[in-house]
Amino acid sequence: MNRRRHIATTLVTGLLLLVFLSVACLAKKDEKPPELYIEKPSVDLGEFMEGEDIEYTFTVSNRGEGELHILNVRPG
Repeated sequence: MNRRRHIATTLVTGLLLLVFLSVACLAKKDEKPPELYIEKPSVDLGEFMEGEDIEYTFTVSNRGEGELHILNVRPG
């Protein structure tokens, strides 16, 4: 069970990093960039059985001035 939790946490962290990098790459140099804010970027999903559906909602917002584009989100 601990291995599955570790894998799930690693995948969620990787997904958030991918979103952050995507936002950083889209910022134009002459504009004030967007600032991605994730209320709770790391989540302990607890123990779960293989094949069980797990659902969690991340709260994402833009605290910068530029337009924030989230182009690709994939589940872990």
